[in-house]
Amino acid sequence: EEVDRVCKELKATFLGSDVYWAALRSLTAEQVGEEAARHLGLDITEEQQRLLLSTLCSPARVSWRAPGIRTTLPRKAVDGPPGEARHDDAAELEGVTQEDLAAVALLTHFGVSAELAPLLARLALTWRHNSF
Repeated sequence: EEVDRVCKELKATFLGSDVYWAALRSLTAEQVGEEAARHLGLDITEEQQRLLLSTLCSPARVSWRAPGIRTTLPRKAVDGPPGEARHDDAAELEGVTQEDLAAVALLTHFGVSAELAPLLARLALTWRHNSF
């Protein structure tokens, strides 16, 4: 219910709230802290999370056009020399960073460090591409 509300407030999320809920439940208590772990009902072990991330497939990046994803292109891709082909898909560029805005918002909502956003986004993509 809380995850759904946070996702709706963002208006543009890359994945559905059910996927983000599964990803949140795939964080360990050590990663999020005691209070957030209790609130989220976390019981996954570090080993289970490692297996989840290492045995199932998920893309390294998503299209820069994806809703709810903030993509930062390396300066050379944006300001390349005249006549140089520009890339349409950020997933093909080195030095591209992507931030899942829902992952950041959800972690902040539950009082967890936003530094875990890349991990939460990776877990969400893993769940999306292997379960739903």
